[in-house]
Amino acid sequence: MHDCIITQIGSCICTSEPLTAGGPDVLRNPSFPFGSWIHPGLRMARTMDPLAKKIFKGVLVAELVGIFGAYFLFKKMNTSQDFRQTMSKKFPFILEVYYKSTEHSGMYGIREQDQEKWLNSKN
Repeated sequence: MHDCIITQIGSCICTSEPLTAGGPDVLRNPSFPFGSWIHPGLRMARTMDPLAKKIFKGVLVAELVGIFGAYFLFKKMNTSQDFRQTMSKKFPFILEVYYKSTEHSGMYGIREQDQEKWLNSKN
C-alpha cells in the first residue's frame, strides 16, 4: 500500500512507507500554508555529491568555452573576407550558418560580395 502526500501545487508524491500525521517518520512543512506533510526521505539534499559538482563544473566550463568560441569565430568571419574564403574551403557548413545568421539579422549582400570577389580573384 502506498501513501501519498499532496504538495502545495497539488501534485502527489507517493511512498511505500505508511504516513501518519504527526507520526515519527513524517515532518510537517511549515512553508506550505495548508499543512502538507513531507516524508524525511523525500526532502531535497542541500549539498551536491562531489562527483556531481565536478560534472556540473565540467559541463559549465564546456558551455562557456563553446559560447566564447562561437563569438570569436563569428567576429573573425564578420571582419575578414579572407577568413571567410578559408572557411568556405575547409568548413562550408559553418560559413553557411554565418551567412544565414547575418541574413536573419537583416544584413544582406555579404554572400554575394564574397562570391563576386572570389570569382574575380580566380580570373
